[in-house]
Amino acid sequence: MTKNLLKALLWGILILSVLQSCRTEDGVITQKQVEDKRFAVFIPKSKGEKINYVQGFAYLYQNYFKENSIKEKDQKLVAKDFGVIDFRIHSQLFTLEDGTKAMVFPLRKDNSINGLIMAILENNDTSLRYTVLEENQKGYSETMQRFLAVDRENDRPIHIPASGKFPPGSSPVALAPPIKTHGISINGNGENDTNKEGDGGSSGPEKEIPGVTITVPKVPPPPVIPPPLPQDIKLPPVGPGGGCEMYENCPPYKGGGGGSGALGQSGDEWAKDHIDDRNLRDNKCANDVYQNLKSKVGLFNNLLGNFKGSSSILNLSFIIKPISSPPGTITTGQTNPENIKNGYITITMNPDALGSTDLGIATTYIHEMIHAKMFHDLVNVGWNGDNIKEINSESLPALLEAYSKELYKDENSQHRFMTEYYIPKMVAALGQFDGYNHSKADYENLAWTGLQRTKAYDALSQAKKDKITEANNTFNRKAPCGK
Repeated sequence: MTKNLLKALLWGILILSVLQSCRTEDGVITQKQVEDKRFAVFIPKSKGEKINYVQGFAYLYQNYFKENSIKEKDQKLVAKDFGVIDFRIHSQLFTLEDGTKAMVFPLRKDNSINGLIMAILENNDTSLRYTVLEENQKGYSETMQRFLAVDRENDRPIHIPASGKFPPGSSPVALAPPIKTHGISINGNGENDTNKEGDGGSSGPEKEIPGVTITVPKVPPPPVIPPPLPQDIKLPPVGPGGGCEMYENCPPYKGGGGGSGALGQSGDEWAKDHIDDRNLRDNKCANDVYQNLKSKVGLFNNLLGNFKGSSSILNLSFIIKPISSPPGTITTGQTNPENIKNGYITITMNPDALGSTDLGIATTYIHEMIHAKMFHDLVNVGWNGDNIKEINSESLPALLEAYSKELYKDENSQHRFMTEYYIPKMVAALGQFDGYNHSKADYENLAWTGLQRTKAYDALSQAKKDKITEANNTFNRKAPCGK
């Protein structure tokens, strides 16, 4: 009996060992599938192969337009309204501590460089976005001057072909890099990054660019609202990044692609997985506008994409309930940060204002989502719902400056920041939602809704204030849905 027990014990150990091996092997397979969500162009095909990030970023940007069947005439509209990315001039590749990789390229309009765009490969190389750098970002002016200098000093002028016949690998929306790419070192330590891992990896010797090295630009968070485009043409993701499936560049082995972010899924899929929007479904007016906003890729999805359910630093929910308003006014919506310590934020839509026009309701959604995004950014840099003064001002310099000027009052501070930074973006967002059925002046006047107690509003002319009041009265009204 003792021998049998020993045999049983040995068999038990063996079975447990086999089971553990299976579990370990499953873990290896699962890990491999996660890794396989990387972009094929950024996976070495042989041992020791150096990845050409310049060519990769250029290829993926243009492949997005190709795989999404965006016609050449529409690409030309993108080039006219948004610009053409010139991948022939680039910064060195820089890598952050979390593994995020990024490069800066010039953005051209009418053949001239008039902006900078950053290609950002993040989330363990599984998510890619192309984000325009803001002019108020630290070091922007110096970086721009470096690109302009290269443009001027090049032996052969760099310009967009007037004939419309683009060089091999190029298209109306992008100019592909030649064999010799032009690198601009913008590292912070004064060392030249050429020929080091991560310098962009051209297939030929790099042209060394003389000049002053500048601080590596900070990788910007996804913008609240993407650049405006005509006819709802889809740009490659500028907000939460898209995965390899979106760019049709998944590895050829099992495990495939897919990325994180609202733009990697339909708005319905994203909201179902990450956002608590159940309360909106009982109000047709609120739900119809919400669904419409979600259906427009790159607009409301971009705002929702900052909130990722259980994996998010901050959860988001929508509710519909009455909001007390000062006499003679109607508060259409409100963003409540009181539960930030518990990990979530709530946007409240006032049912007594849901009889407004769709454009008026959309204005409320966008306004409140911008509030939610600002709270999200504060939490992302360490705020726990208590003292904003304790946050390092270098984390969010512009937003925290607005807070300091308004004595750290949430609503006043954020409204001040909106007037200084978000009015044009809100105008673009409303135009996209509305299909440009109204004038830009209407969208701008509506964007001021809720900002009437700011110093920026006080500084407007009386004629402008009257137009804002008129737009508010036209598109918003104190009435429940259907009344």
